[in-house]
Amino acid sequence: MSRFLEGNDAGNCRIVKAVAVKPWHQYVMTLWVKSKSVTRNEDFHVQVLTDNGRALNYANLGVKPTQGWTEHHIVFNSLDHDTVRVYIGQWGGGEGTYWIDDVELRVAGAINLIRREGCPVRVTSADGKIEYEEGRDFKRWVNEDTGMKPWPGNFTVMTGEPAMLLTANSRIVDGQPLAVSYYHAVTVYDGQVACCLTAPGLYEHLSRQIELIKRHIAPRRYFMQHDELRVAGWCELCAGSGKTAGQLLADNVRRCTTIIHKHDPKAGVIVWSDMFDPHHNARDNYYLVSSTLAGSWEGLDPSVVIANWNGGHAGESLEFFAGRGHHQVIAGYYDQHDVARGVKRWRESSADINGIDAWMYTTWHQDYSDLEKFAQEVRRP
Repeated sequence: MSRFLEGNDAGNCRIVKAVAVKPWHQYVMTLWVKSKSVTRNEDFHVQVLTDNGRALNYANLGVKPTQGWTEHHIVFNSLDHDTVRVYIGQWGGGEGTYWIDDVELRVAGAINLIRREGCPVRVTSADGKIEYEEGRDFKRWVNEDTGMKPWPGNFTVMTGEPAMLLTANSRIVDGQPLAVSYYHAVTVYDGQVACCLTAPGLYEHLSRQIELIKRHIAPRRYFMQHDELRVAGWCELCAGSGKTAGQLLADNVRRCTTIIHKHDPKAGVIVWSDMFDPHHNARDNYYLVSSTLAGSWEGLDPSVVIANWNGGHAGESLEFFAGRGHHQVIAGYYDQHDVARGVKRWRESSADINGIDAWMYTTWHQDYSDLEKFAQEVRRP
């Protein structure tokens, strides 16, 4: 696979195949990739799309510009679909050559299996008539690799697939077909995993952390990291609530703010804008979120300051939050080196907006070479 720009201006060079799948099954695809002198290796993907164009996987493959034959994996859940389209190849051009071999797609077995309240394991006979019990018919089923490789708290795309071990007096016969239901984590990009918005353990952990931060640091403000939450609403705690993902997120941010003020009543609270912005990510069909995120903003107390980074719809976004009584910080720099133009655009969008408290220099690449220039432009009359 090479000469990516031949045949289309976008430089997309991909193999596409429609594949039949079983709904609500976890799948793993394995492929071997070799590359030589590739200039845009980060744009080599395996993408699984549904008939309506929804992507079912977002983890990066990690193909290097030049590498020998290397095994790569993607993992996805088919959700309620029985057919998917699998794309393998290069997006957006560049130079170099890829070789692809030994592509295999199969049903997976408990990759990144999650065991907690709201994520039960259910095992029945193939016809569903007999339900088997953990502890009586099979030993506790866990994946020791989930969130533990190479260190605790780190998730990888591919983990081991743990065997289900039978007890001595199990009613299950060795080799018997079973129907098994379980919940699993999904990694996004490079190991990102979202927490549950509802699990009680989350709030116990947050409360302990805020208590420690208050005791040892005593900050004037707390910056909540609600940002690009790409998986939400699937476990039984969330789905069983009868609420949309937006309502669950509203409950979550409300509880997080309450926890902060319980331990530090006078502290200010800041949050990123995107997950509460109807002009950004608080919308329908967002990544692998189970339902609409609309209404998430209802959980924001007006005292919460919004760090607004919606450069694509700055005017609408700033006006929306100002209309709800929020003060805002403009996150006006994201590694775009035309600093003057970027600041000018934000300044024009915020000209008639009250409550703009500050500007933020926000770099993805730890690049502070434009910081002084940014400060000068912001201070310019």
